[in-house]
Amino acid sequence: MDSRQSSVGRPVITINLKPKLSIESRVCLRCGGTYLPTSRNKKYCGRQKVNGTCSWHAGRDSNRKYCADNKELVRSQIQQHARRTYETLIANPAAYAAYLERSRDKDRANRYGVSREQFEAIRTAQNGGCAICGCVRGRMFKGKPRDLAVDHDHETWRIRGLLCDDCNIGLGLFQDDPMRLMNAAVYLAQDPTPISDDRP
Repeated sequence: MDSRQSSVGRPVITINLKPKLSIESRVCLRCGGTYLPTSRNKKYCGRQKVNGTCSWHAGRDSNRKYCADNKELVRSQIQQHARRTYETLIANPAAYAAYLERSRDKDRANRYGVSREQFEAIRTAQNGGCAICGCVRGRMFKGKPRDLAVDHDHETWRIRGLLCDDCNIGLGLFQDDPMRLMNAAVYLAQDPTPISDDRP
């Protein structure tokens, strides 16, 4: 299996549909210290640095004090920045669509370690649709169809494939239990129990 290290230190699997990702020691992107992450999505050492204290936290604590002392000023600055960003994106629909696409790619990479190229490779291997029902898109969200979801094993974080929202939610409701799913399939395939029309 061909693998390489991503920029945030977690292994990236090039084409394997079911990579097993492990949590190992990493280098903090802020202070450069070595730390043991508490989750696979953690990119900064927090207060878990192996030797010494994270230098970044000294600056963060100072920023927290400044924000606490200047709440109204900080709130107005945040609102102005958000308003400028929103107006800039709305004025250019193409830039707004590209921004949303980049946000989805970044979230997918942070959550599952799957890049856009890997996502498209898995989609192609599944003939462009959900691995279970073949649907090419998920549910509608704000008037637009959602993209396929990355399905993974919640214990091992192995990527199993891409699913539409309905199939992904359905597996979750069945607790990823193959026996429950088989029993449900048998139940649906059998003839319905006749109900008597006699009423008291």
